[in-house]
Amino acid sequence: TTCNDDLLRVFAGGKADKDWALQTAIKHNNKTGRYITSFQAEWLRGSDETVVCGSLLHPRGIDVFDASDGSAAERLEHDNVTSVVSLIAQHPTQPVLVASNSGGKCFCWRPEE
Repeated sequence: TTCNDDLLRVFAGGKADKDWALQTAIKHNNKTGRYITSFQAEWLRGSDETVVCGSLLHPRGIDVFDASDGSAAERLEHDNVTSVVSLIAQHPTQPVLVASNSGGKCFCWRPEE
């Protein structure tokens, strides 16, 4: 979950509602204010261990976290990303990640060839 209390929370779930338990709480500045779209953390497609989320940090980019312990695994940045990207979408079959800012501008990341 992505909450305004500056935490990204990862829950381990089971078949019944009572089986859900907090696995990890990741410190992350989620206070985007009223003019920036709220962050929405997402699982990296094909991974049970990696969570991605937009970031307010400079330089602008995407934070990548290890969901098992909350550690920062990596950071996706580029000189062309000059605004906060808060929404993330992933291609269903290709290793492509797209992030957008509140103005609708999209930035694409894919592996280097």
